[in-house]
Amino acid sequence: KENSSAFYPRIIITMTLCKKGEKVVIFLVDFENTHASGFEGYHYLTEQDTLVVYYSDENSALQKGVVEDLKEKAVHVRMVKLLKQHSNALDMYIASTTGMFLDTGEKICIVSKDKGYAAVRDFWHSLRGAEILLGETIEECFLHSVANDDERIRRAKERNQKVQLI
Repeated sequence: KENSSAFYPRIIITMTLCKKGEKVVIFLVDFENTHASGFEGYHYLTEQDTLVVYYSDENSALQKGVVEDLKEKAVHVRMVKLLKQHSNALDMYIASTTGMFLDTGEKICIVSKDKGYAAVRDFWHSLRGAEILLGETIEECFLHSVANDDERIRRAKERNQKVQLI
C-alpha cells in the first residue's frame, strides 16, 4: 500500500525576529516557468526570509553560486517537488500553499511568469486584505510592492530608478 503522506509535501515555517526596517517575506518560486531567472534579486534576501522553490524533475538545476550565497545568508529554503505531472499542477501547489502561508501574517511574494497568479492575489486581497506581491523575479516582487514598509523594498526601488548619463 502506498504511503498517502508521501503525496503531501511538508513545508515548515519558522518565525524569526527581523532587523529593524525589514519584514519577513515568504517567496514562492515557480521554478518550472522562471528557471534561474526567477532568482534575480536574491541578494536582497536575509535570514528572516523563507524561499519555497516549487520544481519538477525537468527543471531542477540552479547555479552553484546562488545556492552557496543562499546558504551563507542563512535564508530558509524549502524545496517542493512536483509529485505527479498534471496540467498546471505546480500552479495548484502554489495557489494552495499561498492560503496556508497567509496564516503566518508574513508578506508573500509569488515569483512566476504566469499571469494567472493575479487571480490568487486578488482573491486573498478581497477576502483578507493581504498584500501578495507578484513578479517574474525576486527583485520584481520588491519593485511591485505598493507599501514601502521594508528597507529592502525602498533600496530595490531606489536602485532601479533611471539616471541621466549626461
